[in-house]
Amino acid sequence: MKKYKFKSRLFGFSLLLLFGLILVLFFVAINKLNQGTKVKEVIDGDTIILASGQAVRYIGIDTPEKSQPFYREAKEFNRKMVGGRNVVLEFDVESQDKYGRLLAYVYVNDTLVNAEFLKNGLALIYTYPPNVRYVNLFLGLEKEAQKKNLGIWSLPSPKPEEYYVGSLKSRRFHRPKCPYAENIASQNLMRFQTRQQALDIGYSPCRSCKP
Repeated sequence: MKKYKFKSRLFGFSLLLLFGLILVLFFVAINKLNQGTKVKEVIDGDTIILASGQAVRYIGIDTPEKSQPFYREAKEFNRKMVGGRNVVLEFDVESQDKYGRLLAYVYVNDTLVNAEFLKNGLALIYTYPPNVRYVNLFLGLEKEAQKKNLGIWSLPSPKPEEYYVGSLKSRRFHRPKCPYAENIASQNLMRFQTRQQALDIGYSPCRSCKP
């Protein structure tokens, strides 16, 4: 019996040691990213590929898709900001999404690239909890770009609805008849009288119904 207990304790200690080693390796890897890593490729306005092959999605912003106005401008802006350069990644609560991409605030020297997109009207704020560290900064920059009619804010406003539906969980807002709006759970349901009301508190428009 004593021999059995000794083996159990030894096995438990080995597991603890292994877990500790994994944690050390994880923090070493994160530290390397925080010290700077080179950008291999710019995919679009808010996604890049590092020299390691790892994809990075910018936290807090949503840039135009290929079919949307200012897509090329946003991608080119990103290329000029980070293409072939060393960047530093800052992580929030969640550091990876369901697609395996790193979620990060990206810096070139002391410049926060995520913020520069909002400042120049080349992105909409996209706040997805729990990664909300700079939500107030981002919201302020978006409002300033909107006032100045920069980038996407120079485009005509979409056809208005009588009201809009938002989700507390996704921080997106939709047209009332959007399929995504119909699937919002009652405890997460928000209602806005105008599009601007949703934008003013940091909600981003649905990519499907384009409110």
